[in-house]
Amino acid sequence: MIDVFKKFVPMADKIVPRRTSLEILRNVCIRDGYVTATDMDLTMRMKTDDMREYLLPIGILKTVLKSRPRIIDVVTDIAGKTRIDYDNKSVSFPVVDTNDYPAMDFGKTNPLGVWTKDAINCLYQQVPYCSDDDLRPALQGVYVNQNGKFSSCATDGHVLRYVANVENDGNMLVKFEGIIPKRVLMLLPRMVKESVSISMSDECYHFIVDNDIELIARKVEATYPNFMRLFPEDYIGMISLDKDRFLRLAHAAKDFAVKKTMCSVLDIKNKEITMSVENVDLGTEWQSSMPVDAKKSMPMRVGFNITKLEKVLGSIDSDKATWKYNDANSAMIVIDDDHDDVTSLIMPIRLKEGVPDG
Repeated sequence: MIDVFKKFVPMADKIVPRRTSLEILRNVCIRDGYVTATDMDLTMRMKTDDMREYLLPIGILKTVLKSRPRIIDVVTDIAGKTRIDYDNKSVSFPVVDTNDYPAMDFGKTNPLGVWTKDAINCLYQQVPYCSDDDLRPALQGVYVNQNGKFSSCATDGHVLRYVANVENDGNMLVKFEGIIPKRVLMLLPRMVKESVSISMSDECYHFIVDNDIELIARKVEATYPNFMRLFPEDYIGMISLDKDRFLRLAHAAKDFAVKKTMCSVLDIKNKEITMSVENVDLGTEWQSSMPVDAKKSMPMRVGFNITKLEKVLGSIDSDKATWKYNDANSAMIVIDDDHDDVTSLIMPIRLKEGVPDG
């Protein structure tokens, strides 16, 4: 069992809840030839040759594994206790009835295809764009669409990242669209070496890794917003800029911005963009400029949250980015010049009489 525990426990630790009214969930369950961990929304299980039924507190397992034992042996039901023997040490604890551990019935699954490591990493890169708002469950995951091509989108309502063609090495994919919970995408890159098989039941997504580990996630019962309507067919303004230099500009402005709003003002004029921030309470004003290549000249003054702007710029791999816009109240589009299938969108902050709102 030591090899199973070494592989399973570090990943299970990300699933077992730290605080829960169901204390039994703070255990891993060995039953029916699987070792299982769950918080009821996310479940991970791994095949094992141990056909017994027993529970092990994950905290004790982590402590045992921290000593890097050469052997682990579990002895069950000795005078109402379970004992773990490891090397020349042992620890015992009260037996907990496995019948109290949730019985997982995931139902019949239908295959959706195989996602490569590169595809998983692409989806993972969109996780920072997901929302943390529990009142907007649809935005707490990455939207995936398999319909002739593999595309994905993530947004928190302020910034958005859309990948029109997720590279998946020609794997055949069944037509499907759905929201993959971000917790799944934070785990999969650590688990997947080459690829993962994905299938779907009525209530869950199933990810099978290395033929012996399965990650099961409850579906997000919500409708993803129609994000494509945010992309205009044409733009009246378009500039090309040095991404790293613009990012350094945003970093410098951040030190002088109002921490509550992180509001900055951008003035786009001909071949120059100027960023300014003002803190009325402190009486400070900061400003700096940089050159740009105006492909479509359209002067504009617009407000942005600097933290959101940094997120968009930080996700661009190439040295150059193309910025497209129409007016100060609609979404701005940022495209990675070396990866035109990847589009980021940022919503502006409305300005009041030429000054930042807040």
